Amino acid sequence: MKVLGIVGSRRKMGNTEILIKETLLGAREEGAEVALVRLTDLCLEECNGCMACVMRDARCGLKDDFYFLIEQMEAAEGMVLGAPTYIYAPAGVIKVLLDRFLVMKPDQWQDKRAVTIATAGRKEWMPYALPQLNCLAMMAGYGLVGSYVGESPGPGEILLREDAIADVHDLGRRLVRALRG
Repeated sequence: MKVLGIVGSRRKMGNTEILIKETLLGAREEGAEVALVRLTDLCLEECNGCMACVMRDARCGLKDDFYFLIEQMEAAEGMVLGAPTYIYAPAGVIKVLLDRFLVMKPDQWQDKRAVTIATAGRKEWMPYALPQLNCLAMMAGYGLVGSYVGESPGPGEILLREDAIADVHDLGRRLVRALRG
């Protein structure tokens, strides 16, 4: 069983990536193979609205790393998706990816499960972050096992919150247990 961590943050080893990696450690403790992809390391073009994927059931014509990511997601049974909050919503790369999921079929991945993680300096800054991350997971056909909101203002400061680290570690374990049924 494989669990893929998807980081929607430009900051390497920032709060989002730290929480995703800790979640993956929990998943690995339950016997899962884990992998990590940083969306900002990929070339992901914005949807151009051609609608070929919807109207003609065609493969997206944009030449970027989107299908590489789809292959990674397809190879994994579980996903840990996370992003920081910028102006009440997740970082822009999440919206770019969400728009590109028009190409997905609603029942494409019925047996996959996901957890989502949003981070921000203050909880009141993120009213739309978690709902959009959850939407992306569900658009891809993942059943949602749980979510976590990490509140920590400075880069890497989430490490000072032992409760946060323990909570997401447990979330990773719960993800694998849910995948086992």
